[in-house]
Amino acid sequence: MKKINKTLLIFVSFAILLTNCTKEDITISTDEEFWLKYNQTAIIQNGELEIKFNDVIKDTRCPVDFNCMNGTVIVELLLNKSYEINMEIDYSTDTSFIDTLDYHIEFIGLKPVDKKKDKISKNNYEIKLKITQ
Repeated sequence: MKKINKTLLIFVSFAILLTNCTKEDITISTDEEFWLKYNQTAIIQNGELEIKFNDVIKDTRCPVDFNCMNGTVIVELLLNKSYEINMEIDYSTDTSFIDTLDYHIEFIGLKPVDKKKDKISKNNYEIKLKITQ
């Protein structure tokens, strides 16, 4: 019985460590479109801006096989490790952007596409952005 409990404890500890791992940081240039995975940080080459895909607050997109109105996605971005901003992506319009800290952050795309009305794990999200000055 003690061996099973020890094995279970090791397994649970390993699972917790895996869920707390962050994705590898990427380095980007301004005026470049890039994909940012959930919990991943992009660093502008000059080092003046770091942007982390910090959270998915809301996802009310309509599944692609359904006939309904487009929804909204709200993601939280963390800038320079301390400045949180929420970017609301309204799928009824083609443009979503934020101007902050002397940068223009434009939403380009979002993965995964919602194929059915199942909840999507946050670890599966990726956001495509373009940052300009």
